[in-house]
Amino acid sequence: MSNRLPVTISRDESGGWTMKMSSGGLVSALSGLKKQMRFTWIGWPGLEVPEDQQEIVRKQLLEEYNCLPVFVRNTLADMHYNGFSNRCVI
Repeated sequence: MSNRLPVTISRDESGGWTMKMSSGGLVSALSGLKKQMRFTWIGWPGLEVPEDQQEIVRKQLLEEYNCLPVFVRNTLADMHYNGFSNRCVI
């Protein structure tokens, strides 16, 4: 489980969804494991997806990238990541 999925999604001009693998340290590190084992990546898709589009996005992410999105509003995602996660002190 991760804050973000390893896939960047965006809305195209026709109203459909485009998806591509993201870059980053955790994505790179776990990409090697995909050759050795099958796993499902669970996380936020990086943007707010309208409720009527969530099943379409969920199906595409699961079939093409083996990712299971957790849909939350942008404000909640921002409060979690920039508020809670980045302000925790040990």
